[in-house]
Amino acid sequence: MMFANMNNIAVNKDDRIFVLMGATHTAFFKDFLRRSPKYKEVSVFEYLK
Repeated sequence: MMFANMNNIAVNKDDRIFVLMGATHTAFFKDFLRRSPKYKEVSVFEYLK
């Protein structure tokens, strides 16, 4: 449901989306992201200093 809701958000190639969730949801969410051509998973540590 969370991934479906995220897909309803209008985004362009310069937008970034930060998703904060627990470990169990993260495992499923990462799987959905890997299968989607619309999104690219990036480590949050690239942005936090």
